[in-house]
Amino acid sequence: MNSKSVISAARMVRRGVLFTLLAAFLVALPVFAHGGFDHVTGNVVQITNGVMSLRTSTGIVYVKLDATTEITRDKVRAEVTDLVPGTRVVVDVPEGSNGGRAVAHAVKISPASH
Repeated sequence: MNSKSVISAARMVRRGVLFTLLAAFLVALPVFAHGGFDHVTGNVVQITNGVMSLRTSTGIVYVKLDATTEITRDKVRAEVTDLVPGTRVVVDVPEGSNGGRAVAHAVKISPASH
């Protein structure tokens, strides 16, 4: 093998390693962006006994609310009483829980829902 072939092979290996690292970073990026939470988007149907039901694009999802659930509208603290039927919300639930009566970490009321 001549020196040009060795240099070319080394470049291909370096490119392969860089491509692999870049691909791994891009795959992991959404995990970091969500901070360990999945987002459930829908409209409030009702809240009964600390459980909020949401109408989502895939059906009804139930999410528990408790004293640790942070409720905000336009980044300002809001109250459970602001979650009236029809209110559009994005709910952060622990990753992998898919709603399923998970305790909501945060509820963000859509700015259009006033």
